[in-house]
Amino acid sequence: MVNVLLLRQPSEDVADSYKDHFCKAGYHPFSLPALETVHINLGILSNIIRDGLKAKGFIGLIITSQRSCEALGNAFKLLKDEEAGICGAGCMIGEMKTPFQSLG
Repeated sequence: MVNVLLLRQPSEDVADSYKDHFCKAGYHPFSLPALETVHINLGILSNIIRDGLKAKGFIGLIITSQRSCEALGNAFKLLKDEEAGICGAGCMIGEMKTPFQSLG
C-alpha cells in the first residue's frame, strides 16, 4: 500500500470519511495534526462581555464552532479571574439575557 500523509486532526467521534476514502482507493492514510488553535482577542471579548453586549452595540451573540465556544468560555474565565468585584457576580449571568445562538 502507498502511504498518504494528511495534515489534519482526525475526528474521533464520527466515522472518518477521509480514512475510509483513501483505504478504499488502496492507500494507507496517516493523519498528523499540524495545527494548534490559539485564541486571540480574548481581552477584547472579555471587555465586550463585561461592559455589556447591548452597550457595545451588539444585539445578539452567535457561536459558530467548538473553538468559538471555547474562546467564549476562556473570556468568561478571564473575567472571573480578573476580579469578581469588577462587575459583580450577576453581571455575566445577566449578559446571557442577550439573544444567544449556537450553530453547528
